[in-house]
Amino acid sequence: MRPIFLLSILFTFGTLQAQVKTNPKNQDKELGNVSWYRDYDAALQRSQKEKKPVLILFQEVPGCSTCRNYGQNVLSHPLMTEAIENEFIPLAIFNNKDGNDAKVLKKYHEPRWNNPVVRIINEKGENLVPRVASDYSSKGLYLAMEKSLQSYGKSIPTYMQLLGKEVLAIEKSASLDEAYFKMYCFWSGEKTLGSQEGVLATKAGYMNHNEVVRVIFNKKVLSVEQLSQFAQKNKMTPIAKSQFQWS
Repeated sequence: MRPIFLLSILFTFGTLQAQVKTNPKNQDKELGNVSWYRDYDAALQRSQKEKKPVLILFQEVPGCSTCRNYGQNVLSHPLMTEAIENEFIPLAIFNNKDGNDAKVLKKYHEPRWNNPVVRIINEKGENLVPRVASDYSSKGLYLAMEKSLQSYGKSIPTYMQLLGKEVLAIEKSASLDEAYFKMYCFWSGEKTLGSQEGVLATKAGYMNHNEVVRVIFNKKVLSVEQLSQFAQKNKMTPIAKSQFQWS
């Protein structure tokens, strides 16, 4: 009886362990190919035990096209996935759910129903680097990961350096441009404009008391004419970048 009882305990423990993290084979597209912890306290405990920073993905699941694109593009790159899972404790917090997710959102003053945001924290829950927001590029995430590891006193592994060279080379080879649009609400504007393929980053601000979104995009993927037409269909007005100054 004792061996059977022991096997039962081990099986139960293994099952519970498997339930702690998400399974990339059957999870939502917004989470990419990373296996995520879903419990904040468990992630901090694991961080303390393994001496690794916690990488928190605040994500809308199921989410908008921006959220899905971030999961399918940035969070599904093999080297990015490897780096997140090996060098960090990955934690996913759904910004459109109640319960424990909502408590973590409140703790870090993150808005609900928002585009993807990444925070990298230590075992005490303290930020190691500024939050990654309005930047849905691999470069933005990689640079935050690199800086956080350095601040944590860890060296950057060779495979991660290769990832850095790749994402930086992609951006360098891209034909980047920027455009400005004014609208009634820049939060919804950021979400709408960020959904377009080719948009790398958005930034909300004010120009002459107007709510404005700055868009960085790849002209090889998305032309300024296409972007402007899309913006106007969504009740946004293109403005010349030299016309205003950020206030």
